[in-house]
Amino acid sequence: MKKYPLLFAAVLFTACNNEPTHNTPKGPEMSFLGQLAPKTVCGIFIDSPVDYKNVKATSDGEKLVTTSQLYWPENMPDSAIHFIAYAPYSEEYNKGGLGVFSTATDQSEDAAFHGSDLRLAITEAAVSDDGIEFEFKHELAKILFYTTDKAEGIVSSALYPSVVINFNDGEIGLSGEKADFTPHLSASYSKDGVHAYEMLIAPQKTTLNFEFTIDGVKQNFHSSSSIDFEAGKTYICNRVIEASNSGSQAVKFTENEWIDTPNGDYTFPSEEQVLFTERNEEGIYTLDGEYSSELFVFNTSSVQFITSGKSTKVLYRVLDLKNSVYLDMDFSGTSFSEGKNISATIKTKGLNFLAENDTRTLKIEKASGGLIYLSDAENHIGYIISK
Repeated sequence: MKKYPLLFAAVLFTACNNEPTHNTPKGPEMSFLGQLAPKTVCGIFIDSPVDYKNVKATSDGEKLVTTSQLYWPENMPDSAIHFIAYAPYSEEYNKGGLGVFSTATDQSEDAAFHGSDLRLAITEAAVSDDGIEFEFKHELAKILFYTTDKAEGIVSSALYPSVVINFNDGEIGLSGEKADFTPHLSASYSKDGVHAYEMLIAPQKTTLNFEFTIDGVKQNFHSSSSIDFEAGKTYICNRVIEASNSGSQAVKFTENEWIDTPNGDYTFPSEEQVLFTERNEEGIYTLDGEYSSELFVFNTSSVQFITSGKSTKVLYRVLDLKNSVYLDMDFSGTSFSEGKNISATIKTKGLNFLAENDTRTLKIEKASGGLIYLSDAENHIGYIISK
């Protein structure tokens, strides 16, 4: 995605204030089809030689009815030309060219949330066609997550709200500065005490970070890794976010096709899931945010923690003959400081959920009581080893 500077984008935005221009009616009438919700207002751009700009049209659920009738030019060659339609409509784009679309940063109200859903359609048609049909696509990314209904004051920090639209070719580019967002409460499930929140943002690569309170106590949750948000996708955290003992928790968002409304497909941590950093057995675990499930627990009598003679690296080795398991973790350094990353070459036998030879970057989640907690966010794997 292209990135446009804020000043340039602002100039483009304020320059587009003219009324739409229309050619003198001469040829056959134009008719438009497009799947938008009834009463949705959109704008239509048509290439030369027709050259209509930002014509206002209202959807009846199937057809797009323009404010005034549009016509093909007289003696128009029967060759396809380019059409672009977008919603929601704005007079700011009357001159065409480039224009800025910004989501609401406070999407808590229905109008602000639904008005932030940018859709775009690009097609070609000729005068001999029965009509011009638009297939609208969502041009922003949607975030969906579930929380306990006790969560209050949810705010997400440092996300881009704006894109630049090129009305000549339909290209979309990132624009402007980052801002804090307030999500939209889209559904409530009173039986389980759960709320579903949604939020629309510009496509971008970033780590999500939310702050909120439960019973007046500040809490934080964040995506367990950086996410490359794509247009037309919904990124969902299905696990209900509750209060964390530490006040901060990492959660997993998965990419899905666009979901119009929350479907209530949420889960609570199972009895088998335990906070990763509260475990006390050496082994390998699957990670679901800050929660974990057991994959393989080591027999501590088969464990070795070896520091090389020059103290330049550390080896952690497990040889479990009873279960035909071998694990060798060759670390790039000897320092295990919380919050830091360390590289490890990992060799295995008998652990089918791991590659036999791989080099991974691991985050040191915790180092306490002789145990070191390491996470591989990309593969959602956690290791607990001892010195």
